[in-house]
Amino acid sequence: MQAPRARYTKLWNFLLSMGFFNSLSDTSLFTYSHAGVAYLLVHGDNLVLTGNNNSNDGIHLACVLFLMLKKMQLDSWFD
Repeated sequence: MQAPRARYTKLWNFLLSMGFFNSLSDTSLFTYSHAGVAYLLVHGDNLVLTGNNNSNDGIHLACVLFLMLKKMQLDSWFD
């Protein structure tokens, strides 16, 4: 399996296990609904996280995502 696809597969599995839903119309878009909505867009080596909630949910989600990527040794996503 090629490295980019392997990284995407690991990320995809993790996001689904955390309660994200993968968009049916765009496989690079993930949504998370809990006291608001968070959107994660995966495009190549870039990750874009945004949401509609001003609480700490988005910050917490970004921290969890960052720690997961570090744990899975996907450091190349941050180069």
